[in-house]
Amino acid sequence: MEITLRRQTEYYLRTEIGASEWSEVKTYAEQKLKRIIDREGDEGKTRRETWYLAQLIAETIRANRFSIISSKGSLSS
Repeated sequence: MEITLRRQTEYYLRTEIGASEWSEVKTYAEQKLKRIIDREGDEGKTRRETWYLAQLIAETIRANRFSIISSKGSLSS
């Protein structure tokens, strides 16, 4: 599942993910998914499917990368 999850996430992002970024973000997204399921339920197991976690990981990576870019831009102003 790990390889499929990573490939699916990279497909959503249209880019590769480094090993250190992957392990950090995957752990965060898994915790986020657990909180979502605890609070909202699993939507008939939909939230337990690989693609759902891959989307959460992709969202987290996008947000992190955007934050890095944004903070660099504000420092140079």
